[in-house]
Amino acid sequence: MENIRIQSDNEIKHSWFEKRCRQLVFKQFEKLTDAGLTIKEGSNEQYFGDLNSELQSQIIIHDSSTFVDMVKGGSIGAAEAYLDGKWSSNNLVTLIRVFARFQAILDKLENSKSVLSKIADWLMHRSNRNSMFQAKKISWPTMILVTIYTSNF
Repeated sequence: MENIRIQSDNEIKHSWFEKRCRQLVFKQFEKLTDAGLTIKEGSNEQYFGDLNSELQSQIIIHDSSTFVDMVKGGSIGAAEAYLDGKWSSNNLVTLIRVFARFQAILDKLENSKSVLSKIADWLMHRSNRNSMFQAKKISWPTMILVTIYTSNF
């Protein structure tokens, strides 16, 4: 198992969140065995897995949000990103065979999505928590509507 990175001046620019998602995806790809995978971003290449394996494939990144889609949506997010033209492959059938070899590892990537979802749900819940301010904020407009509605009858 080998992880090699070739870097040049022509890099794809990533936002802070895209970098974190890219790190999550690469962390899972580093566990690849029995196959080889090359990720091309601009003129940069990152190799994962066994470079001597017969099964080799390549992902060519066209849009930096690809990794966000993979983390947030798992395999469905990756498929939708492919359909949107955010990434491509030199041989999609071989790439699917590579992914099939480490399906359990890809499942862990999809589970990392649930962590992000839990954080988002927690933040949403905290912003909607029940408080006196929330109760007054909701009840005042409601009271006006109730007053208008009942005064017409």
